[in-house]
Amino acid sequence: GGRGKTTLAQLVFNNKNDAMKEFELKVWVSVSDDFDVVRVTKAILESIKPLPVQVEEFSKMQHDLSEQLRGKKFLIVLDDIWNKGDRDLNDLWLRLKSPFGVGAGGSKIIVTTRDLNVAKIMGATGFHNLECMANDDCLEIFERHAFGEVNSGKPVNYELIRTKIVEKCCGFPFTL
Repeated sequence: GGRGKTTLAQLVFNNKNDAMKEFELKVWVSVSDDFDVVRVTKAILESIKPLPVQVEEFSKMQHDLSEQLRGKKFLIVLDDIWNKGDRDLNDLWLRLKSPFGVGAGGSKIIVTTRDLNVAKIMGATGFHNLECMANDDCLEIFERHAFGEVNSGKPVNYELIRTKIVEKCCGFPFTL
């Protein structure tokens, strides 16, 4: 955790370029360790429809989701999916993705995860493994957050302090 997966996905999701304007529907769902397929389906539906989902029956929710996605080009981000067991995740994914097949060509699903096996189970066609940042990059982010763009107000023993802080971060931007 903390390598910037969610932040990177947010940058893509919120980008205003022409490629992103082609998506008729854009949905963001935080999944985390509770991959409850009913909850995730309901969250997707509620992101698309202005009214809360009143239906409790899963098959009806999936039917409604199919109707909302039918023929539309969509982008769905499933953020922070965990793997509690390959078989469970595979079954959950098969149930969740059922309505996605009715979307227009070019529809995309972005998944953020700490586990490459999750991406493989979900049939990812491309992987982007975020590596730790170099200490110099961590230092630059630290300085921007600590002092703003103007490097003023640094303590006397700044060089020693910054080195120790950046070492503790181990290349993870979230700890900054």
